[in-house]
Amino acid sequence: MNRCLCTLALLLAATCAPRGEQVTVHKTRRVVQIIRDGEPEVMNSTCPPEACTQVSLQGFVCHRFSERPDTVVVSGHSSPPSYLGEPPEALADALACLRPELVVLDTCYGLSAPLLDELVRHGFTPMLAGVARKLPPEGLDYSPGFFGDVPVEQRIRLVRPRTGPPLRVFRLDPAALRMARATVDGWSVEKLLTHLERKLPNLVRVELPGTTAEILFLASPTRFRPKIQP
Repeated sequence: MNRCLCTLALLLAATCAPRGEQVTVHKTRRVVQIIRDGEPEVMNSTCPPEACTQVSLQGFVCHRFSERPDTVVVSGHSSPPSYLGEPPEALADALACLRPELVVLDTCYGLSAPLLDELVRHGFTPMLAGVARKLPPEGLDYSPGFFGDVPVEQRIRLVRPRTGPPLRVFRLDPAALRMARATVDGWSVEKLLTHLERKLPNLVRVELPGTTAEILFLASPTRFRPKIQP
């Protein structure tokens, strides 16, 4: 979109805002961090204000961003199907609005189907970086330069988990997601139990075809009950 059209869109957004609402258009930097209102300070302090735009998911308004960032970091506590205290639709809406090239899921159980399904529904298939397990309260570890003016390929090498297996990075593929779901749908009770990552709700791990990553699917409690033979 050219500069004139961008300016017009921003003026229209301000004109159409509810009376009394002060519209602030963020000067979008290359990295945007989405956080949760009221999250402990340790989870909110990652984003340096001189290099990164920080916004709350609870207060997210799409038209307040004038440009598309190349990276979005999602920071805070999640317990699928809730992400940063909101349903997956809310986070997917924000990510699909910003449409970054890279999404870093700095949140517990980030690589999970409720969110990935919603991204696919939006037709948004970015590069994803995250884990399919619980993270420590401090979240991921960011090396100096991550929030700098660097290409995405370099930026992604500057973040890692503090403990455990490395960060998994892949491009979201709807076909691979469907294949992974079909695999889980065919598992026996025993297979589900061996891949159970979390209880209440039940999250089971499965390898995403074509990648080295595992993702999580919700499994109904009824699936863990042995079938009674007639």
